[in-house]
Amino acid sequence: MKGSINLALTKVLKGKYSFDYYDKYYKIHSQFPYKEPLNEHFISHNILLFKRERNHTICQTNTEIRFSEVPFLSPMSSAFKFYGKPYQYSVYKLNNLILSIVAYNNNISAERNKTVLYFINNELMLGEYIFYDITEKKYHEIFLQYLYKKYLHNEAGTAEVIYIEDHNKNLLCVNWNGFDLSLKYLFSNVYDYMDDFKSYYNTTWKFNVEKENSGSAEFMDIPGVFE
Repeated sequence: MKGSINLALTKVLKGKYSFDYYDKYYKIHSQFPYKEPLNEHFISHNILLFKRERNHTICQTNTEIRFSEVPFLSPMSSAFKFYGKPYQYSVYKLNNLILSIVAYNNNISAERNKTVLYFINNELMLGEYIFYDITEKKYHEIFLQYLYKKYLHNEAGTAEVIYIEDHNKNLLCVNWNGFDLSLKYLFSNVYDYMDDFKSYYNTTWKFNVEKENSGSAEFMDIPGVFE
């Protein structure tokens, strides 16, 4: 009874999308209050940002990289106002940072899609579109053609992982795995928090992976973004 009262008070005082409410709910019920936005941990899901391929190439663009109708640095309330209440939600604590992830299932240009927004201390820092069941033909002839013409003003290449960076260091990572297509829009201010992500990567995430695998796990220093 006491736990339920504390949980209710936390929901009222901190909000149902706060880390405090999320964490307390999990401790009381041994489960998360919302459906998880990602099928894997956010580090694993975004590994192409945290640990780029050795021979990666960054294409430069004169076109500003922006995500969706919700601008970078917008609070979660702006996303709720535009998209509605999230279908999926999770939250993490990285040192003094609060990382909130919200997701919506929808359709864009008749393609089945999930829209994922990542907030650091209630500011939008990363937005992602995940398109499902994208054929090679559709990837090359529709998505790549559109992205290259918009950002690079030439014909599309054939790479399955592409990094495009604008003059403000905002980044677009395009990744087609043969089935699904991910478009990640990263705001340059994220670089201010890289030490917190690196610490979390090398401690909490590493510990959880080792625990799940019942043994040690080898981790390389993270190149690319963390350099």
